[in-house]
Amino acid sequence: MKEDMHYIIDVPQIDELKTKAENLVKEMPGMMPGSQMQGLLTHKQHTASVGEWQKQISTASLFSYFSMTCLLHQFPGQLITDLSILSSCKAMVIFDRMNTFKTLVDRQNLTSKHYQADEQPSQIIALMTLAGVNSIVINNWSTTPEDNLKQYEHVMKSVLQDGNYLGTYGLRKHFKN
Repeated sequence: MKEDMHYIIDVPQIDELKTKAENLVKEMPGMMPGSQMQGLLTHKQHTASVGEWQKQISTASLFSYFSMTCLLHQFPGQLITDLSILSSCKAMVIFDRMNTFKTLVDRQNLTSKHYQADEQPSQIIALMTLAGVNSIVINNWSTTPEDNLKQYEHVMKSVLQDGNYLGTYGLRKHFKN
């Protein structure tokens, strides 16, 4: 449902990225006529509380998350396992783990000693799939914030403007003949 798309975008403290994220948030509803995008742009508003996370995800048909911090560190797995939270969310776009540059990492977010970067995408996919999310696009490894924002923008344009399925975007992007 194009009226129920939600996002949480948490860009690093880089002016160029903040400006690009703001412009993208303004452009997204116009990419798909009649659509509505609601959410939080953290550098303009505030960091999402657990209740806001629950509201954004539970009322979204498409939920997108963009941050340097892993989704599982912001929105705990025990809340994800409450299946009612994800009952209406059918698709997710998750671009996180942009921590290749240690100077940009948010040092206030502690990483669990049990965290293994290589397993995190699989864990999110497994949890979200078990909870009923049908389509998930997620970055598989850490990248620069600039590259991740560019990829996020391409995915959103492909889905909203061009009308492609999330999986189709991945296939067209990476498996061209």
